[in-house]
Amino acid sequence: MALYIVVSPSLLNKDIDLVECVQHQPTKLIADIQNLSYDDRVKCLLLIQLNTCRLRSDLVEMFKIINGNYSVDSELFFEFADVIRRGHSKKP
Repeated sequence: MALYIVVSPSLLNKDIDLVECVQHQPTKLIADIQNLSYDDRVKCLLLIQLNTCRLRSDLVEMFKIINGNYSVDSELFFEFADVIRRGHSKKP
């Protein structure tokens, strides 16, 4: 089981780098793969890179806002087309 930390976009890049060290350092502890690049270590261990996890989280939150899971007016964040799009009213 992997633990992923979603970092708020309000954090500074230096703070994001510090959080990412949490995942970088432990991957170096495995002797067989410690000489590989970080990207290769992540692939070998079947992990998801933190930036990919943040992107996925952002997309999930966007979906929730558009579909009304939060009491937030989605029109504040998104502009929807007035044209009917093959049965999908929220397509941009």
